[in-house]
Amino acid sequence: YVAASIAKAALEFRRLVVTGTLETEQVNARNPSQGELCNESYKWMWNACRIPASPSDYAIKTREDDPSAQHFVVVKRNRFFRVPFLDAQGEEYSVDALRAAVQRVIDEAERGKAAPPVGVLTGVNRDRWADAHGHLVASSPTNVATLREIHHAAFVIALDEATPDPWSGDRGLEQWSKLLWTGGPEGGNRWWDKPLQWVVYKNGETGCIGEHSCLFRSAALCACDGAADLRFLARRHGRSVSRASGSPRRPSL
Repeated sequence: YVAASIAKAALEFRRLVVTGTLETEQVNARNPSQGELCNESYKWMWNACRIPASPSDYAIKTREDDPSAQHFVVVKRNRFFRVPFLDAQGEEYSVDALRAAVQRVIDEAERGKAAPPVGVLTGVNRDRWADAHGHLVASSPTNVATLREIHHAAFVIALDEATPDPWSGDRGLEQWSKLLWTGGPEGGNRWWDKPLQWVVYKNGETGCIGEHSCLFRSAALCACDGAADLRFLARRHGRSVSRASGSPRRPSL
């Protein structure tokens, strides 16, 4: 339920960005006369990805209304699953429907062995990752299709097996932060090139990782704060979270 709630709240935030109804932030909340921050970089938060290349990386962005961009990706045991979030009428699925889809991902991922930890490559030296990326693209049309789905995805949610307790002991929060950032033994269960990636642990603890080479750090923080509580957006903007009927098509990838 935690993963589905994060997905639903993130999609609500995404809609505010797409429709241009997101409130602008003040440069200094204590002194509004200093002006407002530009919301332009928020568009790079969704359906975007950093691509490894030589001599330098570049970023790609898919329009939010593009048919290829109506999904997010869930990673479990190094396997990447495409989860649609719109029904046949173009309405977003409910939290309960998304929860059922995430559960299908978990069931499918746990049936077999974990996949090779390809995701860890997004966290290594960029030149090495560019070389490996070229090899993946050249070696298989399936790899090309999988990478395309990840690139077009609105965001990523990683489901980890670990059960960290950030509030245990004097260094609990520090250890949890390192585990979130690096992935620890589950480092392949990540895609660090996505601007927004939430990690949900088996015990319900969760955290967010932002790749902000194309957007302000404050923008990523704002989205993470909003998605941390499903009720946040409804309280702030005076609207309810939409609930479409039905259940997403079977997750793929």
